[in-house]
Amino acid sequence: MSKKKMTAVPHAKSQKQSALMERARLAARQPERVHAAPEPEPAEGTDAQVQAEVKNAQVQADAAAVETVSKASAESESPAAAPAEEKAADSEEKAPEPEAKSDAAAAAQAPEGAEKPQGRPAEAGKAAAEAGAQPAAAEKKENTAAPAPLAETHVQTPEPAEKDPAQMKKKEAKNNQEGKSQRRNPPMEGRSIVVTSGKGGVGKTTTTANISMALAKLGKKVVVVDGDTGLRSLDLIMGLENRIVYNLVDVIEGTCDLKKALIRDKRVDGLYLLPTAQTREKDCVTEEQMKQLSSDLRKEFDFVLFDCPAGIEAGFRNASAGADEALVVTTPDVSPVRDADRIIGMLESQGKEQIHLIINRMRPKMMRSGDMLGVDDVLDILSVSLIGVVPEDDAVVKSSNKGEPLTLDPSSPAATAFMNIARRILGEDVPFLDIEHLDRGFFAKLSALFGRR
Repeated sequence: MSKKKMTAVPHAKSQKQSALMERARLAARQPERVHAAPEPEPAEGTDAQVQAEVKNAQVQADAAAVETVSKASAESESPAAAPAEEKAADSEEKAPEPEAKSDAAAAAQAPEGAEKPQGRPAEAGKAAAEAGAQPAAAEKKENTAAPAPLAETHVQTPEPAEKDPAQMKKKEAKNNQEGKSQRRNPPMEGRSIVVTSGKGGVGKTTTTANISMALAKLGKKVVVVDGDTGLRSLDLIMGLENRIVYNLVDVIEGTCDLKKALIRDKRVDGLYLLPTAQTREKDCVTEEQMKQLSSDLRKEFDFVLFDCPAGIEAGFRNASAGADEALVVTTPDVSPVRDADRIIGMLESQGKEQIHLIINRMRPKMMRSGDMLGVDDVLDILSVSLIGVVPEDDAVVKSSNKGEPLTLDPSSPAATAFMNIARRILGEDVPFLDIEHLDRGFFAKLSALFGRR
């Protein structure tokens, strides 16, 4: 479909659009933005080496324990070996049997993978055993039986936990209940988005009001912060100018609490406005104060939208400091596109990773004739992701004068475009409007489909 549409455009249109696009490119000539390289991943295999070293250490410790036990048994048998020197020959012949037994016992006690201990000559103790010395035999039995209580103690360690199963069940139930309560009530952390533009008059404040109304109608709790101190207009477009008592500067200076300054929109649930002062300067609020305000609001709301003043002055830096994401509004004209490119570069220097573009006031007739930049031309110049295209609509001016955002009762193409932008912010896959043939009738669309004008 796109190839057929492009072939239907006359040669004069392509020349006009190419001239406009070339002019916009030259105007928006900015240094390329360099993105940081991803950090290298840690090398694999380190866990396996650590486990192997731990296992070897355990094997050496077990072998050393077996050697100490055999040495202790040999020393205990040595006192009884003195009176039995006459039968040393017989003890040498019969010595391999008890050593084999000790080696078998040591091998049974040693863990898998450990080296089997080699037998040590203990001639005096073995001769005493052959002579039938009862004291030595008794001492040997005591020494050989000594490790048994250790094994029993290791086996009997779980017994104290089994003695009181009721307490264990209560403890497990308490832990499970705490885990469920944490899953049911996770800590709320909303998203903060700044709506900005390089040039004034492109519809930035109108876009902020309509998107916030659309998000509230979709079931989200939204607060809109007017960051244009001294030239506030968001309250007029939303129709809440008569309910202002406190403002943003009062909250920053500690004159009132944050909840008292918030104005709830009674037309839709979950929508609030935080107006700013009209008689103060833009530098009365600092970047750190805006960051703290954003942190406080994100604990109570799903979305925090900042209406940023146009330009790159202190007002822009303050309003954008508390946001993690950005929506850049522009019209498909050469001058606004150049200013939008400058704003995008400044937003990237602030570390904002999610920057989306909204093309406002798109005129299908001028775009077809080549007197206005197309959507692809704007995207080619700015190189950011597109989140919405809003057509030129007289209903936007009427709604702004009445103080009723279009998305309050969406029935026009611009209202549908704003609602689609809100859905895309929530992660929905919504197709874009066919702006090029939006103002044509049914038969005109069929003619364009078959390549006729």
